[in-house]
Amino acid sequence: MFTKVNSPKILKFNYVNFKLRFVNYDWNYVKLTLIACVFLKLQILLTMKKKIVVITVIVGLLSIIAFIIFNRNKNKIKEQEINFAINDTAQINKIIIEMADEKLILEKINNKWKSNNIYIVNKFNLEKLLFSIQLLQLKTPIPENAQETLKKKLKTKGKKISFYNSNNELIKSYYIGEPTSDRSGNYMMLAEGTKVFTIFIPGLKKDLSTIFSLSHYYWKTKTIFSYNLEEIKSVEVKYSETPENSFYIEHLESVNFLLKNSTDTKQTIEYNEENIIFYLSNFKNISYEKNCDDNKKILDSLTTCEPFITITIVDNKENINSIECYKKYHVKAQIDTDRMLGVLNKEEAVIIKYYDFDLSMKRISYLKK
Repeated sequence: MFTKVNSPKILKFNYVNFKLRFVNYDWNYVKLTLIACVFLKLQILLTMKKKIVVITVIVGLLSIIAFIIFNRNKNKIKEQEINFAINDTAQINKIIIEMADEKLILEKINNKWKSNNIYIVNKFNLEKLLFSIQLLQLKTPIPENAQETLKKKLKTKGKKISFYNSNNELIKSYYIGEPTSDRSGNYMMLAEGTKVFTIFIPGLKKDLSTIFSLSHYYWKTKTIFSYNLEEIKSVEVKYSETPENSFYIEHLESVNFLLKNSTDTKQTIEYNEENIIFYLSNFKNISYEKNCDDNKKILDSLTTCEPFITITIVDNKENINSIECYKKYHVKAQIDTDRMLGVLNKEEAVIIKYYDFDLSMKRISYLKK
């Protein structure tokens, strides 16, 4: 491959073992040959490196893909374990709250939320629940050595909350237990989960389980009457102490009415149309202040008493709604001039402000022409 020349110093390249040694070759030619050999070796190295690089890249890509798949599945499992929040609360049509032998169902029926299919649900408390469940977040995981104890406690003493859509399909279900010692969150576990976590709402330091009350009084709206004029079929007002002030109104159609004295229902009385429409319109929104703490005890104590006024409304669907009102006394047997006791439909004792109820306590003289 090399041309031999008469030169005191020569250089020969051995491709087998890459050794260099001096022989009698032309020096300038050797320099060119050496450059060519270096270039050739670089090509060989580059070719080898390209193969290594390609293999390295393939192995690297496969490793990255495996890592991504593994972590995606891992993250998915984690998300399933800690995803307590429900962002789209509009899809919720039914909420079941259970604990031991107690069960309460909040359900949207004909676009109205009802508690156990009886009472209209308190809008404020329902909105508070729906808003809160959107904000639930993981605060801290629970150590493994405490998991089993907390799981048993959640399932035996905690509340189970289940959410369903309009097709009665389960959206989410979880257990909620007592708050942590610093009340910064509650112990919770998804019904299909295997781990207990501390869940909280950022900025709120409160026992979250109170949002899911099992008391129907908590969920029941404080509305006594809620009727539009056209929904009312009849109204009867009875004054026990002054029966001559009692009256009965029958709503015939549109603005046509019958007015009678409750003590003599055969004789109709000419009425003031403007006043009677104004009076009936007041039943659109009348509420009580609060429920009495000891409902049964108060109801029992009132069995020997007579209400000073009773109002009964029958709607167009023949549903009857009544309130019996009793005078409320202070500790020193003085009459409370601001509040009175009320009994809704003979089963629920409430406190009513006179201010909220005054317009409903008209006498027949106000309605006469």
